[in-house]
Amino acid sequence: MAKKAELEADYSKHVALVKQARKEAKLGNYQDAVATAIRAWDHVDGMLQFMSRYQDKKEVPSIESMDIVLSPDMSM
Repeated sequence: MAKKAELEADYSKHVALVKQARKEAKLGNYQDAVATAIRAWDHVDGMLQFMSRYQDKKEVPSIESMDIVLSPDMSM
């Protein structure tokens, strides 16, 4: 079982990468935005575990990094 600090690090890294991907998309750098969002996928499992255990979120939220990649509208 992962420790709280490891899960929190995954959560923070995912949030930071999503923020970066959204910034890249707003600048029109769509290829970079998608690549950054895909890098965030490495942290989804830990992020979801952190949210479930320590933020009392039992429902699976929309996963923003996947929304960025799958969205036909990159004008976020």
